[in-house]
Amino acid sequence: MVDPGEPQPIINALSTLPCTLSLVLCTHKHADHAGGNEAIKAAFPNIEVMATQYEPIPGVTKPVADGDHFRLGNLDINVIYTPCHTRGHVIFIISGSSGIPIIFSGDTLFVGGTGRFFEGTADEMLINMDRLATYAPESLVYPAHEYTESNFKFLAHVDPETCGERYKWIQKIRAEGLPTVPTTISEEIEFNLFMHCRRERLMKLLDCPTPVETMAKLRQMKNNF
Repeated sequence: MVDPGEPQPIINALSTLPCTLSLVLCTHKHADHAGGNEAIKAAFPNIEVMATQYEPIPGVTKPVADGDHFRLGNLDINVIYTPCHTRGHVIFIISGSSGIPIIFSGDTLFVGGTGRFFEGTADEMLINMDRLATYAPESLVYPAHEYTESNFKFLAHVDPETCGERYKWIQKIRAEGLPTVPTTISEEIEFNLFMHCRRERLMKLLDCPTPVETMAKLRQMKNNF
Protein backbone atom coordinates (compact mmCIF):
# COMPACT_ATOMS: atom_id res chain seq x y z
CA MET A 1 0.00 0.00 0.00
CA VAL A 2 1.27 3.48 -0.89
CA ASP A 3 0.52 6.84 0.80
CA PRO A 4 -2.52 6.01 2.98
CA GLY A 5 -4.10 9.43 3.36
CA GLU A 6 -7.53 7.88 4.05
CA PRO A 7 -6.97 4.70 6.05
CA GLN A 8 -10.49 3.62 6.94
CA PRO A 9 -11.68 2.51 3.48
CA ILE A 10 -8.53 0.40 3.20
CA ILE A 11 -8.99 -1.11 6.66
CA ASN A 12 -12.63 -1.89 5.87
CA ALA A 13 -11.80 -3.49 2.53
CA LEU A 14 -9.01 -5.64 3.96
CA SER A 15 -11.29 -6.87 6.75
CA THR A 16 -13.35 -8.70 4.11
CA LEU A 17 -10.37 -10.34 2.41
CA PRO A 18 -8.35 -13.46 3.36
CA CYS A 19 -5.12 -11.49 3.60
CA THR A 20 -3.36 -8.95 5.74
CA LEU A 21 -1.31 -5.84 5.11
CA SER A 22 2.42 -6.10 5.71
CA LEU A 23 3.95 -2.96 4.18
CA VAL A 24 3.12 0.71 3.72
CA LEU A 25 5.24 2.89 1.43
CA CYS A 26 5.10 6.61 2.16
CA THR A 27 6.55 9.18 -0.25
CA HIS A 28 6.40 12.35 1.86
CA LYS A 29 5.07 14.10 4.95
CA HIS A 30 1.86 15.76 3.74
CA ALA A 31 -1.25 14.56 5.55
CA ASP A 32 -3.00 13.34 2.40
CA HIS A 33 -0.10 10.88 2.01
CA ALA A 34 1.06 10.08 5.55
CA GLY A 35 -1.99 10.95 7.63
CA GLY A 36 -3.28 7.39 7.78
CA ASN A 37 -0.07 5.71 8.89
CA GLU A 38 -0.90 5.56 12.60
CA ALA A 39 -4.42 4.20 12.01
CA ILE A 40 -3.04 1.55 9.67
CA LYS A 41 -0.46 0.58 12.28
CA ALA A 42 -3.17 0.30 14.94
CA ALA A 43 -5.22 -1.98 12.70
CA PHE A 44 -2.20 -4.06 11.62
CA PRO A 45 0.27 -4.02 14.54
CA ASN A 46 3.01 -5.97 12.74
CA ILE A 47 3.06 -3.75 9.69
CA GLU A 48 6.19 -2.05 8.40
CA VAL A 49 5.92 1.59 7.38
CA MET A 50 8.73 2.37 4.93
CA ALA A 51 9.16 6.10 4.40
CA THR A 52 11.65 8.80 3.54
CA GLN A 53 14.32 9.42 6.14
CA TYR A 54 14.74 13.02 5.00
CA GLU A 55 11.71 14.47 6.80
CA PRO A 56 9.50 13.49 9.77
CA ILE A 57 6.86 10.91 8.85
CA PRO A 58 4.26 9.67 11.37
CA GLY A 59 4.44 5.99 12.20
CA VAL A 60 7.60 5.23 10.25
CA THR A 61 9.31 1.96 11.18
CA LYS A 62 11.85 1.79 8.35
CA PRO A 63 13.37 5.09 7.19
CA VAL A 64 14.81 4.87 3.67
CA ALA A 65 17.26 6.90 1.58
CA ASP A 66 18.21 7.42 -2.04
CA GLY A 67 19.48 4.22 -3.62
CA ASP A 68 18.12 1.88 -0.96
CA HIS A 69 16.94 -1.50 -2.22
CA PHE A 70 14.64 -4.04 -0.56
CA ARG A 71 12.75 -7.20 -1.39
CA LEU A 72 9.15 -8.06 -0.59
CA GLY A 73 8.42 -11.61 -1.66
CA ASN A 74 9.38 -11.71 -5.35
CA LEU A 75 9.29 -7.91 -5.67
CA ASP A 76 12.28 -5.56 -5.74
CA ILE A 77 11.70 -2.11 -4.20
CA ASN A 78 14.08 0.72 -5.05
CA VAL A 79 14.08 4.20 -3.53
CA ILE A 80 14.84 7.45 -5.38
CA TYR A 81 15.20 10.75 -3.55
CA THR A 82 13.23 13.45 -5.41
CA PRO A 83 13.35 16.66 -3.35
CA CYS A 84 11.32 19.67 -4.48
CA HIS A 85 7.64 19.26 -3.65
CA THR A 86 8.93 18.68 -0.12
CA ARG A 87 12.54 18.52 1.05
CA GLY A 88 12.30 14.83 1.82
CA HIS A 89 10.15 13.43 -1.00
CA VAL A 90 11.06 9.98 -2.33
CA ILE A 91 9.53 7.75 -4.96
CA PHE A 92 9.37 3.96 -5.01
CA ILE A 93 10.11 1.80 -8.03
CA ILE A 94 8.91 -1.78 -7.85
CA SER A 95 9.95 -4.55 -10.20
CA GLY A 96 8.67 -8.10 -10.33
CA SER A 97 8.37 -11.08 -12.60
CA SER A 98 6.57 -9.10 -15.32
CA GLY A 99 9.77 -7.13 -15.93
CA ILE A 100 7.81 -3.87 -16.20
CA PRO A 101 8.82 -1.39 -13.49
CA ILE A 102 6.03 0.27 -11.52
CA ILE A 103 6.81 3.78 -10.32
CA PHE A 104 4.90 5.25 -7.38
CA SER A 105 5.72 8.90 -7.95
CA GLY A 106 3.79 10.54 -5.11
CA ASP A 107 3.56 14.28 -5.82
CA THR A 108 6.73 14.48 -7.94
CA LEU A 109 5.32 13.38 -11.31
CA PHE A 110 1.67 13.53 -12.33
CA VAL A 111 0.06 12.66 -15.65
CA GLY A 112 0.95 15.83 -17.56
CA GLY A 113 2.44 17.67 -14.62
CA THR A 114 4.55 17.89 -11.49
CA GLY A 115 3.85 18.77 -7.89
CA ARG A 116 4.22 22.34 -6.72
CA PHE A 117 7.72 23.37 -5.69
CA PHE A 118 6.73 23.94 -2.05
CA GLU A 119 10.17 23.35 -0.53
CA GLY A 120 12.49 23.08 -3.50
CA THR A 121 13.69 24.63 -6.71
CA ALA A 122 13.26 24.34 -10.46
CA ASP A 123 16.79 22.98 -10.57
CA GLU A 124 15.78 20.05 -8.36
CA MET A 125 12.63 19.29 -10.33
CA LEU A 126 14.60 19.33 -13.56
CA ILE A 127 16.94 16.72 -12.07
CA ASN A 128 13.93 14.66 -10.97
CA MET A 129 12.48 14.72 -14.48
CA ASP A 130 15.86 13.80 -15.96
CA ARG A 131 16.14 10.79 -13.66
CA LEU A 132 12.64 9.57 -14.37
CA ALA A 133 13.21 9.87 -18.12
CA THR A 134 15.98 7.25 -17.88
CA TYR A 135 13.57 4.49 -16.88
CA ALA A 136 12.20 2.02 -19.41
CA PRO A 137 9.59 3.63 -21.68
CA GLU A 138 7.01 1.01 -20.73
CA SER A 139 7.41 1.68 -17.00
CA LEU A 140 4.02 2.24 -15.40
CA VAL A 141 3.67 5.44 -13.37
CA TYR A 142 1.11 5.72 -10.56
CA PRO A 143 0.91 9.32 -9.33
CA ALA A 144 -0.86 9.99 -6.06
CA HIS A 145 -3.61 12.18 -7.56
CA GLU A 146 -5.86 12.29 -10.63
CA TYR A 147 -5.05 15.84 -11.76
CA THR A 148 -4.78 14.96 -15.42
CA GLU A 149 -7.62 16.96 -16.95
CA SER A 150 -6.61 20.22 -15.29
CA ASN A 151 -2.94 19.54 -16.10
CA PHE A 152 -3.68 19.04 -19.78
CA LYS A 153 -5.97 22.04 -19.95
CA PHE A 154 -2.86 24.03 -19.03
CA LEU A 155 -0.50 22.11 -21.33
CA ALA A 156 -2.85 22.56 -24.29
CA HIS A 157 -2.94 26.28 -23.56
CA VAL A 158 0.87 26.47 -23.54
CA ASP A 159 1.51 24.18 -26.52
CA PRO A 160 -1.65 23.21 -28.42
CA GLU A 161 0.37 21.55 -31.18
CA THR A 162 1.88 19.00 -28.76
CA CYS A 163 -0.94 18.64 -26.24
CA GLY A 164 -4.20 19.81 -27.82
CA GLU A 165 -5.39 16.48 -29.21
CA ARG A 166 -4.26 14.67 -26.07
CA TYR A 167 -6.31 17.09 -23.97
CA LYS A 168 -9.43 16.31 -26.04
CA TRP A 169 -8.85 12.59 -25.54
CA ILE A 170 -8.42 13.07 -21.78
CA GLN A 171 -11.62 15.11 -21.58
CA LYS A 172 -13.46 12.22 -23.28
CA ILE A 173 -11.94 9.63 -20.94
CA ARG A 174 -12.81 11.63 -17.83
CA ALA A 175 -16.33 12.36 -19.08
CA GLU A 176 -16.82 8.59 -19.25
CA GLY A 177 -15.71 8.30 -15.62
CA LEU A 178 -12.52 6.46 -16.51
CA PRO A 179 -9.13 7.03 -14.84
CA THR A 180 -6.03 8.28 -16.64
CA VAL A 181 -3.75 6.54 -14.12
CA PRO A 182 -1.46 4.72 -14.67
CA THR A 183 0.51 6.53 -17.30
CA THR A 184 3.85 5.40 -18.72
CA ILE A 185 7.26 7.01 -18.89
CA SER A 186 7.00 7.10 -22.70
CA GLU A 187 3.68 8.96 -22.54
CA GLU A 188 5.07 11.50 -20.10
CA ILE A 189 8.17 12.05 -22.24
CA GLU A 190 5.89 12.63 -25.24
CA PHE A 191 3.22 14.89 -23.72
CA ASN A 192 4.30 16.23 -20.32
CA LEU A 193 5.92 19.61 -20.99
CA PHE A 194 7.63 19.49 -17.60
CA MET A 195 9.74 16.72 -19.14
CA HIS A 196 10.50 18.92 -22.19
CA CYS A 197 12.42 21.67 -20.40
CA ARG A 198 15.71 20.77 -22.09
CA ARG A 199 14.11 20.91 -25.53
CA GLU A 200 14.90 23.89 -27.73
CA ARG A 201 11.29 24.12 -28.86
CA LEU A 202 9.86 24.66 -25.38
CA MET A 203 12.66 27.03 -24.37
CA LYS A 204 11.86 29.17 -27.42
CA LEU A 205 8.13 28.91 -26.81
CA LEU A 206 8.54 30.27 -23.27
CA ASP A 207 11.37 32.66 -24.24
CA CYS A 208 13.76 31.11 -21.71
CA PRO A 209 17.52 30.74 -22.30
CA THR A 210 18.09 27.69 -20.05
CA PRO A 211 16.26 24.50 -19.06
CA VAL A 212 16.13 25.57 -15.39
CA GLU A 213 14.52 28.90 -16.28
CA THR A 214 12.10 27.03 -18.54
CA MET A 215 11.11 24.74 -15.67
CA ALA A 216 10.69 27.69 -13.29
CA LYS A 217 8.57 29.68 -15.74
CA LEU A 218 6.41 26.69 -16.68
CA ARG A 219 5.67 25.95 -13.03
CA GLN A 220 4.91 29.60 -12.27
CA MET A 221 2.54 29.71 -15.26
CA LYS A 222 0.78 26.59 -14.00
CA ASN A 223 0.49 28.05 -10.50
CA ASN A 224 -1.25 31.13 -11.94
CA PHE A 225 -3.33 29.35 -14.60
